Amino acid sequence: MYCTQDDIIKGGIPEDDLIQLTDNDNLGVVDSEVVGKAISLQDELIDGYLRSRYTLPLNPVPGLLNGIAIALCSQALYRLRPHLETPDSINSAAAEARKQLGQIQSGAIRLDIAEVAEASSESFQVTAPDRTFGSDVLDRY
Repeated sequence: MYCTQDDIIKGGIPEDDLIQLTDNDNLGVVDSEVVGKAISLQDELIDGYLRSRYTLPLNPVPGLLNGIAIALCSQALYRLRPHLETPDSINSAAAEARKQLGQIQSGAIRLDIAEVAEASSESFQVTAPDRTFGSDVLDRY
Protein backbone atom coordinates (compact mmCIF):
# COMPACT_ATOMS: atom_id res chain seq x y z
CA MET A 1 0.00 0.00 0.00
CA TYR A 2 1.50 3.30 -1.09
CA CYS A 3 -0.65 5.49 1.15
CA THR A 4 -3.27 5.28 3.87
CA GLN A 5 -6.50 7.08 4.64
CA ASP A 6 -4.62 9.19 7.20
CA ASP A 7 -2.06 10.13 4.53
CA ILE A 8 -4.87 11.33 2.28
CA ILE A 9 -6.37 13.42 5.09
CA LYS A 10 -2.99 14.94 6.00
CA GLY A 11 -1.76 15.54 2.47
CA GLY A 12 -4.64 15.54 0.06
CA ILE A 13 -8.19 16.06 1.24
CA PRO A 14 -9.35 17.56 4.53
CA GLU A 15 -11.43 15.13 6.60
CA ASP A 16 -14.66 17.15 6.20
CA ASP A 17 -14.29 17.00 2.42
CA LEU A 18 -13.43 13.31 2.56
CA ILE A 19 -16.65 12.68 4.49
CA GLN A 20 -18.60 14.49 1.78
CA LEU A 21 -16.89 12.41 -0.94
CA THR A 22 -17.30 8.99 0.67
CA ASP A 23 -20.29 9.05 3.04
CA ASN A 24 -22.89 7.32 0.89
CA ASP A 25 -25.02 6.43 3.92
CA ASN A 26 -25.09 9.96 5.43
CA LEU A 27 -23.53 8.83 8.71
CA GLY A 28 -21.27 11.86 9.01
CA VAL A 29 -18.06 9.80 8.90
CA VAL A 30 -15.49 8.83 6.30
CA ASP A 31 -16.42 5.54 4.64
CA SER A 32 -13.13 3.68 4.97
CA GLU A 33 -14.26 1.02 2.51
CA VAL A 34 -14.70 3.62 -0.25
CA VAL A 35 -11.30 5.12 0.54
CA GLY A 36 -9.76 1.64 0.62
CA LYS A 37 -11.09 0.85 -2.85
CA ALA A 38 -9.65 4.09 -4.21
CA ILE A 39 -6.29 3.31 -2.62
CA SER A 40 -6.32 -0.23 -4.01
CA LEU A 41 -7.07 0.93 -7.56
CA GLN A 42 -4.33 3.54 -7.47
CA ASP A 43 -1.89 1.00 -6.01
CA GLU A 44 -2.58 -1.19 -9.06
CA LEU A 45 -1.94 1.76 -11.35
CA ILE A 46 1.35 2.58 -9.64
CA ASP A 47 2.40 -1.08 -9.71
CA GLY A 48 1.72 -1.10 -13.45
CA TYR A 49 4.26 1.66 -13.93
CA LEU A 50 6.84 0.13 -11.59
CA ARG A 51 6.58 -3.57 -12.43
CA SER A 52 9.07 -3.52 -15.30
CA ARG A 53 11.71 -1.66 -13.30
CA TYR A 54 11.37 -2.76 -9.66
CA THR A 55 10.59 -5.94 -7.76
CA LEU A 56 7.21 -5.58 -6.10
CA PRO A 57 5.97 -5.13 -3.43
CA LEU A 58 8.24 -2.32 -2.32
CA ASN A 59 9.14 -2.33 1.34
CA PRO A 60 9.58 0.30 2.58
CA VAL A 61 7.59 2.56 0.28
CA PRO A 62 9.70 5.49 -0.92
CA GLY A 63 8.33 8.89 0.11
CA LEU A 64 7.98 9.99 -3.52
CA LEU A 65 5.55 7.12 -4.17
CA ASN A 66 3.58 8.01 -1.06
CA GLY A 67 3.06 11.53 -2.42
CA ILE A 68 2.14 10.19 -5.86
CA ALA A 69 -0.41 7.82 -4.32
CA ILE A 70 -1.97 10.60 -2.24
CA ALA A 71 -2.36 12.79 -5.33
CA LEU A 72 -3.88 10.00 -7.44
CA CYS A 73 -6.23 8.83 -4.68
CA SER A 74 -7.39 12.36 -3.98
CA GLN A 75 -8.38 12.87 -7.59
CA ALA A 76 -10.01 9.43 -7.75
CA LEU A 77 -12.13 10.22 -4.70
CA TYR A 78 -13.34 13.50 -6.21
CA ARG A 79 -14.30 11.61 -9.36
CA LEU A 80 -16.78 9.63 -7.26
CA ARG A 81 -18.85 12.81 -6.99
CA PRO A 82 -18.96 14.24 -10.52
CA HIS A 83 -21.40 16.94 -9.40
CA LEU A 84 -18.63 18.42 -7.20
CA GLU A 85 -15.89 20.41 -8.85
CA THR A 86 -12.45 18.91 -8.32
CA PRO A 87 -10.10 21.62 -7.04
CA ASP A 88 -7.41 22.67 -9.52
CA SER A 89 -4.75 21.82 -6.94
CA ILE A 90 -5.97 18.20 -6.85
CA ASN A 91 -6.03 17.92 -10.65
CA SER A 92 -2.59 19.47 -11.09
CA ALA A 93 -1.09 17.27 -8.36
CA ALA A 94 -2.53 14.15 -10.04
CA ALA A 95 -1.21 15.25 -13.44
CA GLU A 96 2.24 15.78 -11.94
CA ALA A 97 2.01 12.38 -10.23
CA ARG A 98 1.29 10.67 -13.55
CA LYS A 99 4.18 12.52 -15.15
CA GLN A 100 6.50 11.37 -12.36
CA LEU A 101 5.32 7.77 -12.73
CA GLY A 102 6.19 7.92 -16.41
CA GLN A 103 9.62 9.29 -15.53
CA ILE A 104 10.15 6.52 -12.97
CA GLN A 105 9.13 3.93 -15.53
CA SER A 106 11.50 5.33 -18.15
CA GLY A 107 14.37 5.60 -15.67
CA ALA A 108 14.57 9.41 -15.74
CA ILE A 109 13.69 9.33 -12.03
CA ARG A 110 15.23 6.50 -10.05
CA LEU A 111 13.96 5.34 -6.71
CA ASP A 112 16.52 4.55 -4.04
CA ILE A 113 15.82 0.82 -4.22
CA ALA A 114 17.23 -2.07 -6.23
CA GLU A 115 15.97 -2.38 -9.77
CA VAL A 116 14.93 -5.61 -11.45
CA ALA A 117 17.95 -7.28 -13.04
CA GLU A 118 18.12 -6.74 -16.78
CA ALA A 119 17.52 -9.83 -18.87
CA SER A 120 20.66 -11.06 -20.58
CA SER A 121 20.87 -10.38 -24.29
CA GLU A 122 23.12 -13.41 -24.81
CA SER A 123 21.62 -16.15 -26.94
CA PHE A 124 21.13 -19.67 -25.72
CA GLN A 125 20.47 -23.02 -27.32
CA VAL A 126 18.09 -25.71 -26.19
CA THR A 127 18.77 -29.34 -26.98
CA ALA A 128 16.30 -32.19 -26.87
CA PRO A 129 16.51 -35.93 -27.44
CA ASP A 130 15.90 -37.30 -30.92
CA ARG A 131 12.27 -37.83 -31.86
CA THR A 132 10.82 -41.27 -31.40
CA PHE A 133 8.46 -40.83 -34.33
CA GLY A 134 9.60 -38.66 -37.21
CA SER A 135 7.36 -36.89 -39.70
CA ASP A 136 7.65 -39.88 -42.08
CA VAL A 137 5.81 -42.06 -39.54
CA LEU A 138 3.33 -39.40 -38.43
CA ASP A 139 2.34 -38.52 -42.02
CA ARG A 140 1.02 -42.07 -42.55
CA TYR A 141 -1.78 -41.51 -40.04
